[in-house]
Amino acid sequence: MNRLLICALAALIAFAGVPSLPSAAPLQLRGSFIVIDPGEEFVEADLFAGLVWADARGSILIGELPADAYASMARSLLEDGGALFGEGIELDRRGKTRVDGHPAVLSRGRQQVGVHAFEKWFLMVNTPQATLMITGQMPTVFATPKRMRRMDEAFASIAIAAERDDPRAALSFTFRETDRFRHLRTMSGSAVLLSDVEYSGNKPSQPLFVIATSQGQSCAALETGVRAIAEDRLRSLRRVSNLRRMISTDAVLGTDRGVVTEARGESEGASVLVVQTFRVNGCRYARTVGIAPLSAAELYRAEFTELANGFAWREQIPPPLPDANPNTAKPITDN
Repeated sequence: MNRLLICALAALIAFAGVPSLPSAAPLQLRGSFIVIDPGEEFVEADLFAGLVWADARGSILIGELPADAYASMARSLLEDGGALFGEGIELDRRGKTRVDGHPAVLSRGRQQVGVHAFEKWFLMVNTPQATLMITGQMPTVFATPKRMRRMDEAFASIAIAAERDDPRAALSFTFRETDRFRHLRTMSGSAVLLSDVEYSGNKPSQPLFVIATSQGQSCAALETGVRAIAEDRLRSLRRVSNLRRMISTDAVLGTDRGVVTEARGESEGASVLVVQTFRVNGCRYARTVGIAPLSAAELYRAEFTELANGFAWREQIPPPLPDANPNTAKPITDN
């Protein structure tokens, strides 16, 4: 069993996202090489790279692995149809194909998650830049023949763009750089990392600033326990140990309610300043974390304030997420 394959595909288990406006023509997905025809059913998601189909509770997620991962992963799928059995996924169709001239493997199967069954589509494409992973999912209870054909058509429409769409376009927010802190990389459709380009000290101690957004599990908790949640998130920070002298202050951050927390800790054997902002917007929240040498606290405190003030949501408060439970979702009316 190819452990890399299992981990990669397991990471692409679909989740509900907040959709953008529908698109009637083929489009390149934000932050991706993938071009796809969404038709009238699919809309591009805001919180991850991919598409959602609300009525069918379906989704298509896009992921990437290094280009050299393709050979072993493709071999595992082609030679062992049960390669994903440990994840509750069983493949009944698989074969080689090509997408825009690139070698690819297309597989079909289903997954059992507790009492719920899901139809699954897996497409891996070998490009010079990356191994592209496209995963489709639909609850079996909603998988009518017409909907299954539509998912097949969506996968058949996939093409590969010559260049990646700017990954920053996949973010659910905008941000501003400063003279010192520049965009280093976009880590997902909901997180970005900036670093101090003027820093000349020990590389492992380079000052960093992270911005990340997420959908809250409980709107009520975000309404009543913002400070407790913010401090709990800060304590879970892996890069910094021995957090101390934590001070939180309620604040209005842009148009959002929030909390600003400052603390000291240890990172790579050095004392550091940690500044976090945590803001709530409906049932979603945004968090910024700045880490820098304590010896230059005043300089970096000002930098982190400027960076946090440069955050803005792309859109206003999103509508409630669709009910993902097949037992309570809208009845099937097509065939």
